[in-house]
Amino acid sequence: MTAQLSVGDLATPRGLTRSELMTAREVAELIEVPISTVREWGRNGTLPRVKLGRHVRFIRSHVEATILSAEQGSPPQGAVAALRSLPVR
Repeated sequence: MTAQLSVGDLATPRGLTRSELMTAREVAELIEVPISTVREWGRNGTLPRVKLGRHVRFIRSHVEATILSAEQGSPPQGAVAALRSLPVR
């Protein structure tokens, strides 16, 4: 299982905008899966997440990179084959 990301893990310190931080609901709407699935993928490391106190957020670019990597058959460390089955539009 992959360790969870933290704000300190960002390579170059920069300000994140609200549009770059996504809730589980927003990720679920983006990839058209149930919110419970997004939360589970966040817990088990399939999707990288950031814990901000008691809140969990997903960084849009990390989510997109994970999806694209899974689609190309080379998921990043911690990603599982479940993402390969995402519907393609």
